[in-house]
Amino acid sequence: MSRSPRTSTGSRAFIFVISLLALAAITCSTSTSNSTGTTGGDSLQATNDALVAQLTAQAGGEPLLPAATQEPGGTTGNTGASGSSFSDNFSQDQGFWSVFDGVTIGGNQLLVGPFKDCADIDVTIAPMCFSVCTHCGILTDYDFTVDGQWIKGPTDRYMAVILRFDDQNDNNIPDRGQDYFLAFAWTAAPIDGANFFVVEFIPVSRTAPWLFNFADDGPFYGGDTINTMRFVSSQDGHRIDIYGDAGIRAATLTLDKPIIDERLLESRKFSLTRDLPPVTSGKIGLGVIQRGVQAAFSNFSITIP
Repeated sequence: MSRSPRTSTGSRAFIFVISLLALAAITCSTSTSNSTGTTGGDSLQATNDALVAQLTAQAGGEPLLPAATQEPGGTTGNTGASGSSFSDNFSQDQGFWSVFDGVTIGGNQLLVGPFKDCADIDVTIAPMCFSVCTHCGILTDYDFTVDGQWIKGPTDRYMAVILRFDDQNDNNIPDRGQDYFLAFAWTAAPIDGANFFVVEFIPVSRTAPWLFNFADDGPFYGGDTINTMRFVSSQDGHRIDIYGDAGIRAATLTLDKPIIDERLLESRKFSLTRDLPPVTSGKIGLGVIQRGVQAAFSNFSITIP
C-alpha cells in the first residue's frame, strides 16, 4: 500500500520558485540602503515577509496551523497560533490531508477504506488506515467538529477520529514501541451494548502489550446515519472531551499519567510503573482502524483556542 501524500503540480512549484527568486533580487538590491534599520527599511521588510507568506500559501507550503519545532511529547501549550482556524468541506483535494490508496477526497466527502490490510491484523506488520491532517500540524489544545458516517462493510468494525498521534518518525503510521496513539471510534451497530470506543496505544516496549481501550453507549447513531462529533483538547493537552449528538458529552479523557478514566481496562495500570510522561501534543486524523469497512467524513472545522 502506497503511503505517499500527493504533491503540488510542477507548474505551481515553478511559479513559486521564480517568484521567490524575484523577491530575493529585490531584497538584495535594497539591503545596503536599509541596513541602518530606518522606517522605510522596516516597511520594506514587512512587505517582503507578507509576500513570502502569500507565495508559500499559494504553493501549498507551510500548514495554516504550523507544526511545532519540538518533538510532540516535549511541547507545552499550543503549537499553532492562538485563534487560528481551518475548515474543509472536502469538495476537492487541496493537499490538506494525507492521501494514499484507499483514501479519496471529493464530492464534499473524505472517503476512507475499505482496506484488505489494517492494524487489527497485527500492528507490527499492518498500518493504521487513516488520513492525517497534514495542514493542521502538531496540535496540543484544539476544538474541532466533523461529520462521520458508515458507508459499507461489516457493521461491527471501527471507524475512527484520531485525537492524538505522536508520530516520532513522521511516517503517518503508528509504530509499535515508538509512537503514542489515541483514537475515538464508533461502529454502525452496537457491540455488547456499546456504540463508541476509545483506543489507546502506548509505546511501552516493542514486545509488551500496548493496546488499551474502553467501550460505552453514548450519543452516537448507528447504521448510515451521519454523526456530528466534537472533540476538545484543553488544559495544555491533558484533557480531551468527546461530544456526540446535540452536543451531549460522551466521555472525558484525562491524560496526566497518561490514563483514561476508570472504565479503562485493569491491565492499563501496569504502564504506570514505567513512569511514562503524558503525551500532550500530536497529529489528528480521520479514518478507520479495522479492515473491510468504509467511512465518510465531511464538514471538518478546527479552532486553536
